Amino acid sequence: MRKDAEMPDSAVDPSVFENSKAHRGIGTGEGASEIDIANAQREEMEFVPTFSSTTKFYSTSGVEELFNILLLAITKFSKDYTISIEDYSVQFGVIKDEKKIEVNANILKISKASSDLLDLHVLQFDLLFGDKFVFNEIYGQIREYF
Repeated sequence: MRKDAEMPDSAVDPSVFENSKAHRGIGTGEGASEIDIANAQREEMEFVPTFSSTTKFYSTSGVEELFNILLLAITKFSKDYTISIEDYSVQFGVIKDEKKIEVNANILKISKASSDLLDLHVLQFDLLFGDKFVFNEIYGQIREYF
């Protein structure tokens, strides 16, 4: 979290979950049950360093606080987002200047073996498709929330 700025309220407006889609194997066909996205029991996935073209930053804040702020930021830029019920990830689309991008955002824990800190997470943003310049602009604006 930024130490030089006022902390945003990390309480998420419950309406964020009302029109969201769930992903990762949740069916909508016959026999599918209603999914409570807001109260899903998410698992912290572990960060595995790789050589990839992702944009990421690190934080010592708790995963729930980070996830709530991430959702707050994403909902300022997009009405088209999908919240995972299995882990701390959100996929979202943004249209800016008639250019569409699709982004996957993950919050991953860093194992205690590679960190002396009690709570260290990485927020990783992957451009799935679209304009890299628009992606960098949106990433920078989302980054300001942290």
